[in-house]
Amino acid sequence: MLSLLAKMVIIDRRTLKRSKTHLAALVSTLALVAIVSDMTAHASADETKIRVGAIDAVLTIPPNAERPPVALLIAGSGPTDRDGNGPAIRPATLKKLSEQLAARKIATLRYDKRGAGGWKLEFGRPEDFRFRDFVADAVALTNYLRSSAKFSEVTLIGHSEGGLVAILAARQTPIDSMVLITGDRCPATGRPAQGST
Repeated sequence: MLSLLAKMVIIDRRTLKRSKTHLAALVSTLALVAIVSDMTAHASADETKIRVGAIDAVLTIPPNAERPPVALLIAGSGPTDRDGNGPAIRPATLKKLSEQLAARKIATLRYDKRGAGGWKLEFGRPEDFRFRDFVADAVALTNYLRSSAKFSEVTLIGHSEGGLVAILAARQTPIDSMVLITGDRCPATGRPAQGST
């Protein structure tokens, strides 16, 4: 009888070890499938370069989405390009946000702010530039999205200074919703940054 119990314990340990191995392989396979699916979703989103007036932009439309909602991504301060990069740093934050939204069936339009990659003659003289010109660009792009009739709704997403641009643009053209993204906490203390409410 003791010999039979010893064999059962050995079998159970072997079976358990094989089960753990099979489970680990299954989990690894599922993780790989999820990564590949995620990459495929990003790769299959349709990106089209467009120009609205003097503004260069990229329209990203998720695959298999008929009349998806669309978000106009408005960058923060500085000469930020359509991907969210500045002259000194290249985090590609807007491109990454666009990819994540496309994976959730939300189209995006992201654009080069005036001054990104150099000043264009179509913008006039740099010394005549005013903040209201940023707002006018966002209004023009919002009107482009709305008039295309390709989208079920238009949302403005503004980061930092782009949040103010979004608020002012929404006063001049109809939108369906708005998202304001800002870092209002001091990283060192965790307290509200000076001037934030």
